[in-house]
Amino acid sequence: MSPEVHDSVRQILAAVRVGGDRALLELTARFDGVQMTQTQVARGEWQAALSGLDANVREALAEMARRIQAVHQAQQFQEPAVMVAP
Repeated sequence: MSPEVHDSVRQILAAVRVGGDRALLELTARFDGVQMTQTQVARGEWQAALSGLDANVREALAEMARRIQAVHQAQQFQEPAVMVAP
């Protein structure tokens, strides 16, 4: 990763740490050109968007979610068991 990209990512993460949802909304407007008033999508809107997707796109998204979950699970810290005496 170039130093410029690294610095940009660092600034974005810092803005979100400090500004929370407000920062996410501002960054969404800046990068995506979408003005949102909240960060949560209503269940009905979510389901309507999913039902309108091409079946291949929907399956690709489901596979992506499975892979993300598998990586997340693998990265979880697990306390090692240590036996100090029988």
